[in-house]
Amino acid sequence: MAAKRPDNQAPIPAEAPVVLLTGEDRFQLLDRTEGLRAALEKKHGELMIVHFDGGSAGAAEILDECRAMGLMMQHKLVVVDRLDELFKGDDEPEDGAPAPARRPGEKSPRELMESYAERPDSSATLVLRAESVRAPRLEKIIAASGGVVLKCDPPKPDEAVRWAIERATSHHKRAISRDGAELLVSQVGAMLGRLDCELAKLALAAEAAGSGTITPELVRRLCGETSEDDPWGLQSVLLSGDVERSLLELTRLLEVARQSPVFVGFTYLDLARKLDGVARGLAAREPMGAITQRVRLWGQAGAMVEAKAKKLPTRTTAALLRLAVDADRRQKSGGGDPVRILTSMTVRFARALA
Repeated sequence: MAAKRPDNQAPIPAEAPVVLLTGEDRFQLLDRTEGLRAALEKKHGELMIVHFDGGSAGAAEILDECRAMGLMMQHKLVVVDRLDELFKGDDEPEDGAPAPARRPGEKSPRELMESYAERPDSSATLVLRAESVRAPRLEKIIAASGGVVLKCDPPKPDEAVRWAIERATSHHKRAISRDGAELLVSQVGAMLGRLDCELAKLALAAEAAGSGTITPELVRRLCGETSEDDPWGLQSVLLSGDVERSLLELTRLLEVARQSPVFVGFTYLDLARKLDGVARGLAAREPMGAITQRVRLWGQAGAMVEAKAKKLPTRTTAALLRLAVDADRRQKSGGGDPVRILTSMTVRFARALA
């Protein structure tokens, strides 16, 4: 039976007991997992979410978690990253080749995962993620049990253009012409995570300019000038008030771009300082020109911050600034897990800026 491979626009059904996501586009891996999480919450209510890393966790530990009863009978979402590391040294033999020697009755991590996929537990959904893994037998077993196997590689340029046009309207609430989308893809590439960050920036710029459309001129002016790992991408997503996209961009910066959590934290501190400076200046009836000079708001990015700050009370901007200062202090003094600190701050920033 061929593995079930839904297209990249179709949602993964909440009924899928095991999901295998492979590919180089980290944004798609995270986005598809997030979509599945939302579907599971709609079906089961509150979820218990458990993450494992295939480079440090064992197959038995992962599968014990899948089979163990969740707190208060909660459904579990068990996510395993770097599945290829879990299977390392356990390559599936070619047809007709002998299997690796093992002790009698001993199963490899791959065989343990295949056995579970044949009879998955109904109280858990298992998501396996990797950039690349050779597992044709596991794919067939997952499909036979009602699961999903999905490739998450970067799309072709024409597919990326169509995705950008749809994404701009559905998530960023701004239209983009086909010429603008083609120019965007030609300048930043077809990786969906990068495209989404640029669309967030462009949508805010269009809003600040009072336009409902992202034009080719705006793309030409704002895109291709910063690196893929520039923190402005995170600031622009935070300003949109979208919690899901903000968390995805934070994950990309930490896991894909390998940015220092302290450096990423400065992004929040810089944004909060600017928002609070504008809000306080306006409350004190200070001329906007003087505020711009004092807060150092330059170009289109500054216009986006200004547009958002005009809608916020000073109590909100002050609270965000205190939060960012405290997070910076805690990170530099070892006052907690840096990823947890940034994740919590991301949610609070996005909700405050929604």
